[in-house]
Amino acid sequence: PLILKGEKSKLIHEKVNNLLQDANFLNEKNKFPTELTFGQNQIVAIMRAIVTNPKIILLDEPMNHIDTNKEKMVWNLINKYKDPNAVIVFTTSQKYILENFEGHVIDMHSYHI
Repeated sequence: PLILKGEKSKLIHEKVNNLLQDANFLNEKNKFPTELTFGQNQIVAIMRAIVTNPKIILLDEPMNHIDTNKEKMVWNLINKYKDPNAVIVFTTSQKYILENFEGHVIDMHSYHI
């Protein structure tokens, strides 16, 4: 996504390596998606989404296939790399994520359509 955004090669290399290091993914840097677990591919997709500092981040069940012990790391990555004014919209059925999310939460169960 950084190439499509027009970033310089040196800056891309720096941003990607910093993100991979923070995610403890440097060992997986040269692996193909088929060599990663489903949860690791999920983390890579999230990293790809946040590396460009978008104003809106849409995540559909972002923690579904991620090991419980890595969920906090993923939220920390999102908060570290996102634009401070970015809006995060996500769906989840995991109540403990909602209980620990710092931000405005809209519980769709309270709405009747």
